Amino acid sequence: MKQGSSNSSTIMRRSGGAAKRDTLAHSSTTEIVSDEAGIPSTVSGELQTQPFGPIVGPRRLLHFAFATQTDAAMKDRSRLENLCKGLGQPIPQPELRHHCVDLGDARLHWEQQNEFTSYTWEVAGTGSPLSSKAGARNAAMRFIEAPGSLLASVDLHIMTAAAASPIESVFGTSAVGVSRLEGGAALVASDLRIDDEGFTRILVSHTDLSPARAGVLVQRLLEIETCRALALLGVPEAQRLAPILKSVESALTGITSSMTHVRGPSADHGLLEELTGLAATLEAESSTSGHRFRMTRAYDGIVQQRVDALDEEGVQGHSRFGGFITRRLRQSMLSCEIVQDRLTALSGRLDRATELLRTRANVQIEHQNRDMLSAMTDRSQLQMRLQRVVEFIALAAISYYLVALAGVVFRGLKIKIALVEPDIATAIAVPIVFLIVWLILRRIRKRHFELST
Repeated sequence: MKQGSSNSSTIMRRSGGAAKRDTLAHSSTTEIVSDEAGIPSTVSGELQTQPFGPIVGPRRLLHFAFATQTDAAMKDRSRLENLCKGLGQPIPQPELRHHCVDLGDARLHWEQQNEFTSYTWEVAGTGSPLSSKAGARNAAMRFIEAPGSLLASVDLHIMTAAAASPIESVFGTSAVGVSRLEGGAALVASDLRIDDEGFTRILVSHTDLSPARAGVLVQRLLEIETCRALALLGVPEAQRLAPILKSVESALTGITSSMTHVRGPSADHGLLEELTGLAATLEAESSTSGHRFRMTRAYDGIVQQRVDALDEEGVQGHSRFGGFITRRLRQSMLSCEIVQDRLTALSGRLDRATELLRTRANVQIEHQNRDMLSAMTDRSQLQMRLQRVVEFIALAAISYYLVALAGVVFRGLKIKIALVEPDIATAIAVPIVFLIVWLILRRIRKRHFELST
């Protein structure tokens, strides 16, 4: 792509060497951090961006999408402003997330959303479709510092049908998805394979397509590829979770098997601790991966919407372009859905096992409480009997000492009471003293009972 290479060199000279060089590397396992408010409805709104504008003549678009966090996005915007100032171009408006830099024979389209930042270079598309010298396509981004890990690189060539080469000569023997769009005025083809330089190649040829419609079509195709890359971010997360879920499932199976054989409070306590540990592990993984899986479903839905909006017509001998995309994407989405379903099902199994074990522990505790209450009742009855014995002994002892004291008094005075000898008087005093002491003790016990209740 001689023309594309020369345009890239021109852009580098205009920057005055002020921008930094950086080599970009693909990373499909990048963990994206975004605002938790980025729910599916918000994602759809993020991609309603400013149209590219009219595309006239054969054009080559090199699209780069990067994963960007909040801090990285702010720094990237600052670098873009410095680049625009260095080139004597207007800087992006503070309230806008898209900007176009006019470079004469080329244009740079910049877009920034919550999870990604994209740079799209639009240059002249002369020469053979999708052909270029080694490294020429990446030359455009070498003097712009990458704001994050590279998610997608797309090489899109739009040209007239008369100048387009046969599809087989462009994509070789690879399986290619081909569709007619815009009521048959345009034809899109791609093998969706990443070539040696990391680009997904898309060829668009048309016969009677207005520049405005060409701009809309190009933007839609680039959005599909960007969303497809973002949707695929859930696949590494699913691959990471798969062995963890398998380990938890094996541990849970072992615990539930032990529950049928092992009995006793200490054994149940140990099993309950193991289940609690597994539940904590599963909850942590669910919190970590839940947002990524929700975003994956959202981006997959956006891809389906964009494909449906293409209003394709099939080309004999080829799969449809949209079907080509959705079939390949669906396989990855199924793997994410399977892992998420396993996660949900495993969480439910853990809850049921924990509830079952707690129920058994509660039954054991109730049995223990019943036995304890029975023992307390027996002890209480025994205490009542002992208390009565003690009361009787106390009654006898107190009565004995009082009668003895009365006898001493009678004998010491050496008087006769009602002509009765002192010993006889002492004997008569025994039942009287016994009755008086019994009444006093009864009154004390009754008062103690009233105070306790």
